[in-house]
Amino acid sequence: MMVDFLERHRFATRQKLYDVQAFFKFSHSVFLYSVTK
Repeated sequence: MMVDFLERHRFATRQKLYDVQAFFKFSHSVFLYSVTK
């Protein structure tokens, strides 16, 4: 039970990190696009 909870929490945290990385990559490419346009 406790292990299951920790596993789920760790998975959610990793998913959040991936979302943040993807968001930064996306905004960076949009920034580059608007600068070089």
